[in-house]
Amino acid sequence: MGYPQKRQVTVPVTETQMEIKTERHSPKCRARTKRLLVSLTCLVILLSNPHCEQAKAMIMPYPMTIDKMTGASALVLKAKVISIEPAKAADSNALKSNFWQVYRAKLKLISTLKGKAPTDTVDFYYRTDVPTAGKPTMWLDAGPENHAHFKLEPGHSYILFAQQTNGKGSLMQASANYTLRPWEGFFRAADETPIAPGITSTKAVWNELTKQIASKQAEVSQYAALTLLDLSCENNSSSGTGDYPRAQVLNSLFDSKHEPPLALSGDEFLKTFIESLGTMSPYTREDYRMRYLWTVADKPMCSWGPWTIKDNVSAKSAVPFLIKIADGKHKPDICAAAILALGASQHEPKMAETISAKLPSWLASPQAEIRAAAIILSSDYSASPSSTKVMAKQRLALMNDASDTVRKAAALSAGLSQDTEAIPQLDKLLSDKAASVRAAAALSLVSFPVAKVKPILLAHLNNHDFGVGFLCRVAMIDPASAKNELLAQCQKPRTTMSGVPTTDAQMAFQNGLATDPNALAVRALLKYLDDTAGEQLSKPEFSKYLDCLEQNAVADSSLTGATYELLITHHLAQRAATFKKRAIKAQPTLPPIVFEQPDRLLETGNLKFK
Repeated sequence: MGYPQKRQVTVPVTETQMEIKTERHSPKCRARTKRLLVSLTCLVILLSNPHCEQAKAMIMPYPMTIDKMTGASALVLKAKVISIEPAKAADSNALKSNFWQVYRAKLKLISTLKGKAPTDTVDFYYRTDVPTAGKPTMWLDAGPENHAHFKLEPGHSYILFAQQTNGKGSLMQASANYTLRPWEGFFRAADETPIAPGITSTKAVWNELTKQIASKQAEVSQYAALTLLDLSCENNSSSGTGDYPRAQVLNSLFDSKHEPPLALSGDEFLKTFIESLGTMSPYTREDYRMRYLWTVADKPMCSWGPWTIKDNVSAKSAVPFLIKIADGKHKPDICAAAILALGASQHEPKMAETISAKLPSWLASPQAEIRAAAIILSSDYSASPSSTKVMAKQRLALMNDASDTVRKAAALSAGLSQDTEAIPQLDKLLSDKAASVRAAAALSLVSFPVAKVKPILLAHLNNHDFGVGFLCRVAMIDPASAKNELLAQCQKPRTTMSGVPTTDAQMAFQNGLATDPNALAVRALLKYLDDTAGEQLSKPEFSKYLDCLEQNAVADSSLTGATYELLITHHLAQRAATFKKRAIKAQPTLPPIVFEQPDRLLETGNLKFK
């Protein structure tokens, strides 16, 4: 029996744990609608759909390694699928889903890696990729439906991670903490060959996948390559696991001439392959670039997690192939993807020499996408004495490029490379005709040490799109110089829609910060007051600042505890007691520990008076 034809309704989705991305090719009238949808998509879907009540507080966990999947499973086995069919409702309660159908597969056991199967032929229940009747496919990285769902095919063999139903009898997928990632819990096997005793699950999966790389069936070879790349993301836990060293995987994918199997380099699959190769580069995705920007930035003010990958030297085997693609007669987006995949390779001298030698020709390409990718990649080579002046000159030139895409990339590369010579030009780009360019310039400016950009930031406090962000940047480092402006901003009435961007530039800037600049203002005010001595805060001149902070924090649980701690540590006991009463009234469900913990820490000396 095969799978029925799918019926899908695609919803705009997040690409990483909390990031939302959108296409930008619609006419202006539709773009305005998209701006709101992008910010509210997850909220609207989760709160308005009657089947999503449980999803409101769910966040997608990091992927599980093969070792962890093995530990979480009662059985790990290699088996051949004999047949599949929709499961009866009574047999599938444990996997029941509002969105995905549960199927039953009849398996013929080949080998057991962990546990003991009840019989040589066993039923296996699993959540499929087939939507339930009348329900749309929800491609979300958050929600209660985050258990693995897969497509098993009769006649094929797999390595499966399973639990026993009620501890005995039939099996079902081991679903705890699994997500929508296609490798968790199900690996397609190369053939029906039994696995030798004593082989670990990790080694068994490696053996099965590497056998399939050279398959004459393109889809099999592609599946094996992408899965191995997913399993070798090392420190990039948002994209995959570190089950295998990336260098080892690339050595299995590329031959002695640095060429992959033909199935991986065909035009239809090439960009997908390159993007998977590039998961160790900080430039291949917009969210990677933002994480990296705020990792190299001076005293980050954003909510992005740091970029934790030290370098991309493990890509050595793929470099000649990527350069060949970048220089080839492919579509510009494919050439650009290959260039961006070379990021963070400068730490290996030979790789750096090879790549930097290609940059001038890419920077001079007639194709805008290639020029844009090249100027982003050039950020890696700005610290080299021999190339700094050349790269800085080319960056300044490309900031005046005719293409919005190139100007945006050049503006962002100034921040990525912390090129202070570009600061005056970034100031000019705040008036660029393209919203994306203005936002990139703004993000780069706030990544520099405040002392180097403070006059520019203060001069643009009235900028409709970036003024609040500029104010917060200055206030977080030198709050006294902008305390009155900060107070005025924090005193503005706020609604549930205050943080929703209303222009393309605001959206791009807010996505680049991964937070609402308006919320940062209150944080900056809190920091300013907390850094002030207690004897100073008790003076009348600080009353208006404290009043403003309390007004913002009394109903905001993310600020309540920190504000109460500030008050008690600055000898403002009466204010603290009044604030506590107001906060409890405004937030009846606020847990007592919000106030009890700082009180206890102060009593024990673990929290000091200021």
